[in-house]
Amino acid sequence: ADTVFADELATTLEENGVHVLRNEYVRTSIAGTEIIIVGVDDGWAGMADPPDVPDTGVFTIYLIHEPSCRADWDADIILAGHTHGGQFLFPIIDQLNDHGIIELAGMFDADGTPTYISRGVCGSSLAGVDLRFNCQPEIVLINPTEEQVRVINGSA
Repeated sequence: ADTVFADELATTLEENGVHVLRNEYVRTSIAGTEIIIVGVDDGWAGMADPPDVPDTGVFTIYLIHEPSCRADWDADIILAGHTHGGQFLFPIIDQLNDHGIIELAGMFDADGTPTYISRGVCGSSLAGVDLRFNCQPEIVLINPTEEQVRVINGSA
């Protein structure tokens, strides 16, 4: 698989202070809540090699490219992409997605683990033309409620 663009993007992000997680994890805290963020590289390109993450009871977020690369991880939530929401979304495909028969975009329960698949901001392109039909790009903001934060902190 061609990974030149991904490598260039990762380099640009790192040059601008972004810690790119490729088969590694970080333990950090946000607003006093300790979390683990795990990044798994591109499975489509044969580069996915998930790190061994200790079972600490800390809220753990997995960031993966393809939802089909999910495994039996101790994840509290998995955030994925790859599908571009289906790119060409016809009504029957949209219905299959809405009923969880196929997973193209949105929130799913994957064997007890909440998984959100983002449509992302761009699709595949042909001669510089973004290929999407009836499938709007998205940037996702996950904003937990106070109750969800209490659950994450173990104080609910």
